[in-house]
Amino acid sequence: MEELNDPKMEPTKSEEKENRGADGFSTPTKSEASTSRLPVATKWLPALVSSKHFFHPCEHCLAKGSGTESHKATVNYLCLTCADVRGVCQLCMHEHADHHILQIRRSSYHDVV
Repeated sequence: MEELNDPKMEPTKSEEKENRGADGFSTPTKSEASTSRLPVATKWLPALVSSKHFFHPCEHCLAKGSGTESHKATVNYLCLTCADVRGVCQLCMHEHADHHILQIRRSSYHDVV
């Protein structure tokens, strides 16, 4: 059977090994590195620590009147790119499509990252 040179195909295990650095993790290309670089922690960490909006209804969705699905309009994400203290709900995720997102979860009544 003839192999097709499809750009959507997953890399083979040998190709993955070639792309890995000494630490075993894949090393991004220059174009990937510039677009996928995480924002500096000093910009988003204060928003994460000081936010009191997690697990409350999304103010943005309530203002628009689109908070009909209340479980989806609960703030449990933080956009690291925007570093907004108000956080992001599942219904607002489309506004942060190309951003780095951190999900906050609740475990036994404790908020965890």
